[in-house]
Amino acid sequence: MKKEGKRLFAKTGLSDPLDQQIYGYLSEKISAGSLSGGDRLVEAELQKVFKVSRTPIREALRILTSRGLLEMVPGKGASVRRVSSEDIKEIYPVLANLEGLAASLAADQISQEPLAEMQSCLEHMESLNQAGERRSYIEYHYRFHELYIQSCHNRHLIQIIMDLRRQIHLYRLSHLYIPMAHSYSMTIHQKILQLFREKSKKEVEELVKEHMLIAMDRFLSSKPGT
Repeated sequence: MKKEGKRLFAKTGLSDPLDQQIYGYLSEKISAGSLSGGDRLVEAELQKVFKVSRTPIREALRILTSRGLLEMVPGKGASVRRVSSEDIKEIYPVLANLEGLAASLAADQISQEPLAEMQSCLEHMESLNQAGERRSYIEYHYRFHELYIQSCHNRHLIQIIMDLRRQIHLYRLSHLYIPMAHSYSMTIHQKILQLFREKSKKEVEELVKEHMLIAMDRFLSSKPGT
């Protein structure tokens, strides 16, 4: 991890408590794959990076652990959690219903800007699939979903969904495979985007839920790397 000290936060202008800023920074590093399953987070090293006392570091690690992104190993400290297929079985049904709810709430209020970026994500996914760039493909797929989740404007729902999605993202990045056929994935995502444009609340909620549950089945039936 690059040792940037307080400059990590100075340019953002954030007024959140230090532990929340550190939590946000580390959770984004995990989501981006800069920190992966099994990587250790040593308090003393984090102190040098952030130039703060151990108190906000420990609180940030506690939050990350409570949200399923870290695990505490006796005698070794905190490390990025390795997500298993059993975790996927438990997470996806919950996530399918919560993300469906977020899609329903977003349908009435999503603006043209996120809709345009969702279209851009699909275009990138198409070109990246042809180029065989799986990691980048997954990043745009993740962003497509994030755009309408954020557009539901319910901060509690967003927080829960994003924490669950980060756990799934850990599994995806560690295995580096696309969990369903590209043609099917593009068709479903294009339909989701169209339903948002039509402000079809019920239809987009049901399609998002169906998409998530099919994704779970593909996760569990496909071998990593295939």
